[in-house]
Amino acid sequence: MANNCWICGKQESTLFRCRFCGKTFCVEHRLPERHACEGLEHQKKYGFTETSGVGGNYSNFDAESIFKNMFKEAAKQASKSVAFGFLNKIKRWATTSPTMAIIIICAISYIIGNLIITNVFDINYFRLLGLPADVSLILLKPWTIITHIFVHSNFAHLFLNMFVLLFFGNEFEKRFGKQTFLIVFFITGIAASLGFALTTTSPFPLVGASGAVIGVFAALAVLVPNLPIFVFFIPMKIKHAIVLLIGIEFLFFTIDVQDMIAHNAHLMGMVVGILMGYWIKNTKPRFRTSTKREYVRRW
Repeated sequence: MANNCWICGKQESTLFRCRFCGKTFCVEHRLPERHACEGLEHQKKYGFTETSGVGGNYSNFDAESIFKNMFKEAAKQASKSVAFGFLNKIKRWATTSPTMAIIIICAISYIIGNLIITNVFDINYFRLLGLPADVSLILLKPWTIITHIFVHSNFAHLFLNMFVLLFFGNEFEKRFGKQTFLIVFFITGIAASLGFALTTTSPFPLVGASGAVIGVFAALAVLVPNLPIFVFFIPMKIKHAIVLLIGIEFLFFTIDVQDMIAHNAHLMGMVVGILMGYWIKNTKPRFRTSTKREYVRRW
């Protein structure tokens, strides 16, 4: 060991060797922070230390630590890239397609409402944003005419509605435009909720986008009746599917099946969707075809 301090040159009987850079220092400069220790910086950055003597050569280092830190840094950067890329995709979807925007809002609503507000804050999310079964209560909570569309009771309810909306909402947008889709979606959704409130005997509030989704489906059946689709893995034309769906919903509504499904809202959504389809067909013939430019533009 050298007998003088590397910083001030003071000779002392007791000198200290820095475990980071390997140089010797007096009592005053023995701490790494007091002698601007380069080895400490390398330790923080790369995971190895300078221990080869006064010259400060970096011959002794921990190769395992270097590679471990390299992989850790690479994984960190990769995760950031994936996260930012996914967020950018979500932003693009939400700004170019109202169908995707609705799906994203419903998913966020489910996470915040069902998993956070209900469980953490013990607030009844369905009572807050769901449509009351009593018409008089709707006048006190008018926002529920819209907000109930974005609230779903469980994951299966959310997944089924958004799965159907993903296919038929995008198909409607491509053929007839984004603004027309939004008009049909919200008018049929509101009509379905009012139909539920006027005819229900259930004390539970209405939640879910199924009335609006089925309304878009019905309008599409009028506008593109020969569109091929699958119903329970059975191929058929959409015009036959809507007739089958109306029959099933009417049967369940008539016999008053206690399955916690608002069949009256579904029926009203389909009826209004069919009327909207004929309205578009008769008054807006320019929407029968769409252009590529219209499909990719922001709405």
